[in-house]
Amino acid sequence: MTPKAASKPIIAVDIDEVLFPMVPDLIKYVEREHGVNLTPEDFERYSLEDIWANGKAQGEIVFENYKRQVTTKVAPVEGSITALTKLSRKYDVIVTTSRDIKVEKVTRDWLDYHFPQLFKGVHLLGNSKDSITWRSKADVCQELGVYCLVDDSLKQVLEAHAVGLQALLFGDYPWNQVGALPEGVTRVKDWSAVLEFFNAKG
Repeated sequence: MTPKAASKPIIAVDIDEVLFPMVPDLIKYVEREHGVNLTPEDFERYSLEDIWANGKAQGEIVFENYKRQVTTKVAPVEGSITALTKLSRKYDVIVTTSRDIKVEKVTRDWLDYHFPQLFKGVHLLGNSKDSITWRSKADVCQELGVYCLVDDSLKQVLEAHAVGLQALLFGDYPWNQVGALPEGVTRVKDWSAVLEFFNAKG
């Protein structure tokens, strides 16, 4: 894959918990469908399967059923539309996500509905656990010439940093806590903080 030719620096943004509030929506779903009350603080690991009281296998089934009922009605993470619209004037914004190709249609439908014609590309990379099409997000960002990655995953931002990318750790979530971040990785608690970061760059 050759680096993408671009007239502007490229920002890559993750989907889940950066654009799409999956954990809050999933919490509503399991309460509605299963009578189980969860809170965001329960997700110390970013996996319903790992915290499901009735076992990992049952948790996987619940999560698969959840994904099948997601629609465009789910509103984006607060501030994301405004912030990305502003950033797109100076940067080319792409999506890089660990979602698998099997949810491509629902993913693109949701992005097109809430962020019409905003993204220059959408890359579904899969995940190393269960996808035969998995690709490293850091490697793909490097190949595409990405300047900065915005992601809620500590692992993803550290890997991006390791290959020389600027990286923003999005949100103050239970699953992305760490004692200290290396120089070149900045935690941004919300989209206002993302804008502040890029505005400071000039």
